[in-house]
Amino acid sequence: MCASALNVRGPVNECGYGDPIGHLCATPGGVAPYRHRVLYGDTDQMGVVYYATYLRFFEGARGEWIRDLGLTYAQIEGRGIYLPVLEVGVRYLKPARYDDVLEIHLRVSHTRVKVRFEYKVYRLGSTEVLILGHTVHACINKDGRPTRAPDWLVAAMKGAATSGPTLPEGYEP
Repeated sequence: MCASALNVRGPVNECGYGDPIGHLCATPGGVAPYRHRVLYGDTDQMGVVYYATYLRFFEGARGEWIRDLGLTYAQIEGRGIYLPVLEVGVRYLKPARYDDVLEIHLRVSHTRVKVRFEYKVYRLGSTEVLILGHTVHACINKDGRPTRAPDWLVAAMKGAATSGPTLPEGYEP
């Protein structure tokens, strides 16, 4: 963890929601961890993060990664490209609880037609992995048909600090 991140900018924004810290430190491969303070509404009756809530945390991490490309989902969609989720996988190793500050570390790999995000969730200040997850997204057009990512999107993703090699064309998880 980057200790300086806590002193320069709080672990979450003023509303208690996740706050990217890309300009302060980065996970291996250069992708900044996304932070989220667990809200009461994120938990179940037992006081632990409800299992499906992690998908929202993953979405937050993806959104910030896309912003780091200099784009937003709205801009990508405005150009006729959509990235729906094709596949989700989550392994729940340890529970997160109300008021924990979580760091979601992200690794990204892609082809011209799919993007794979891999997530590791940690409690701030700990090296113990709480959650492992992944999502695979297809590139589709406005009609909902699969399409190759346009050159401008591929160039933006290749210019980003993705971790590991890109997936070979035709890769099927």
